[in-house]
Amino acid sequence: MEIQRTDLNRHNFWWRIGIFLLIDAIISLTLALLIYLGKLHPVTALVAAILAFGNWFAACFINVLLVYSNEISFPKLDDWRTLGYTEAVFQALIAVFYLAMMGYAAKAVHEWRKEKARRGIRHDESADRHSQELEAELDKSRVEQYELVQDLNYKSTSAV
Repeated sequence: MEIQRTDLNRHNFWWRIGIFLLIDAIISLTLALLIYLGKLHPVTALVAAILAFGNWFAACFINVLLVYSNEISFPKLDDWRTLGYTEAVFQALIAVFYLAMMGYAAKAVHEWRKEKARRGIRHDESADRHSQELEAELDKSRVEQYELVQDLNYKSTSAV
């Protein structure tokens, strides 16, 4: 039984992974541009790189596992395996690029934290200061509420 080659079969690689490569390229270039322009926080860049690396590494692993564990023989099986392993190579290369991006983002986070420490701003101190300001505002509003209630009580007792 011979499988007829149709127009769609010629573009299987594109339909299987090409669209996702294009989407990922757009996301990657956007991230790189935002990092270069300084519009993206270093921690955001690091988290995005970690998530993207994990996604592509897992996809590569699952793709290789899927191709390797095929138990059913069919025509052009070798072509299918070649296609599957080629996809895995592209996925692994993208994972390596995101690994490099992760390294650069980690370096940017390190530099950002050094700069923050140089200016004397520590996260725990700024958080404590913020909590103290919130507590002071809360105390002030409690005093205002207490005074309002006392005033209403005074007016209600004097009216009677």
